[in-house]
Amino acid sequence: MRNRSPFSLLRLISLALVFIALIIMILQLITFSRIWANYPAGLMIAGVPVGLLDRQQSAQRLLEVYTQPVELYYRNSVIQLAPSSVSFELDLESMLAAAEIERTRLPFWEGFWNYLWGRTANPANIPLRSNYSEDRLREFLVNEISTRYDQPSTPARPIPGSVEFQSGTSGTTLNVDRSISLIEDALVSNTNRIVDLPLQNLGPATPTISNLDVMLKQTVVDLNNYDGSIGVYLLDLETGHEISFYYEQNELLSIPPDIPFTASSTIKIPIMVSAFRRINYDSLVLAPEDQEVMDNLKDLQDRFIRDSFHCL
Repeated sequence: MRNRSPFSLLRLISLALVFIALIIMILQLITFSRIWANYPAGLMIAGVPVGLLDRQQSAQRLLEVYTQPVELYYRNSVIQLAPSSVSFELDLESMLAAAEIERTRLPFWEGFWNYLWGRTANPANIPLRSNYSEDRLREFLVNEISTRYDQPSTPARPIPGSVEFQSGTSGTTLNVDRSISLIEDALVSNTNRIVDLPLQNLGPATPTISNLDVMLKQTVVDLNNYDGSIGVYLLDLETGHEISFYYEQNELLSIPPDIPFTASSTIKIPIMVSAFRRINYDSLVLAPEDQEVMDNLKDLQDRFIRDSFHCL
C-alpha cells in the first residue's frame, strides 16, 4: 500500500496558499474599489490637492479656499473684500467633470493592475474656471475705498489781508484700473490673497476762480484803499467761469454802474503779442518794410532787456 501523505500535504499547502492569495486579492480589490470611487492620488483642481477625495469633499475644499476674503491694504488700512461681493463664482460643475474624466481615464481592471504593481500615473492639475463682475469690483473700489480713503489735494489759497497765497497740499488717489488687475489675480490665487493697492500722487490743485476773485478784491480795494470807481471782468475761455465786480467809493455794488470804461492802452496787448510772435522770423521771407519794422522791434526788445538788467 502506497503512502500518499506527502502529496496530500503539498496539495493542502498549495490550496492554502491559493486561498490566502485569493483573500489578499479580494482585500486589494475592495481597497482599490474604494480608491477608484475617489479622485486619483496627486490630482489637483485649481491648485488645490483633491487626491483620494470624493466629489462632494473636493467641492467643499475648493469653496473653502476660494471664498476666503482678499485683504486689501490702503497704506496702513486693511479692507476685507469678500469674493461674493463682486459676484465671484467657481465653475464647480465643469472642473469636477474634468476631474471625473481624469479619474476614469484608465479602465477599472487596468487601473487595478497598476495598483497591484504600485504604478502611479502622473498627477494632473485641472485649471481654475471662474468668473466675477468687473463692474461690481470697480463700483466697490470707487464707492467704498476711493471715496473713503483718498486724500484730495488742496489748491493754494489767498491769505486774508495780503496779496500772498498759502501753498496748496498734495494728495493721493487710488489707481482703480491697476487695482482691478491686481485684485483679479488675488481672487484666482489659492495662496496669495493680499493686495497692496496702488496709489497715485496728486500735486496741489489749481487755485479756483473764486480764490482769484477774493485776491483781486483784496488787491485792488482792501489793500490800496482805492476810493474811485473800479470795474473788473474776467472770463476763463476754457471753463466759461467769469469774475465780475464793481466798486464805487470803496463800496461793492450789486448792480453795475452806468459808467463807460475806456479800453485805453489795453489794445496794445494783442498788438504786441502778435508782434512778438513774428520776431522769430529767421525762416520767414518778409517784405522790406516789414523787415525794417521787425528789426526795430527786436532792437527795442533787446534794449529794454538790457536796461532792465542795468536797473537791478
